[in-house]
Amino acid sequence: MTTPPEPDQAVRAKPRTTWAKRGPQLPRDSAERQGSITTLAFRLLGGRDQAIAFLNEPDATLGGRPLDVATSDAEGYQRVAQALQARAATAG
Repeated sequence: MTTPPEPDQAVRAKPRTTWAKRGPQLPRDSAERQGSITTLAFRLLGGRDQAIAFLNEPDATLGGRPLDVATSDAEGYQRVAQALQARAATAG
């Protein structure tokens, strides 16, 4: 039977990280607006591809990418929500 090495002789392995490091995190209120506007876009525009295209393409009337505008503040969220509702009304 072998005896375990003394603590000062033990090889200490680095703990393994099983998750990828993330970039900067959105503030909680911005993240909530992001999730909410994305869900609204999916519902009103009829699916993933249409919603992603709308949210990520610059929109001159909104002053930027709708996703950025909606996550910036509550007023921006309302402007994007209204634009989504108007687009959905004209589409169907």
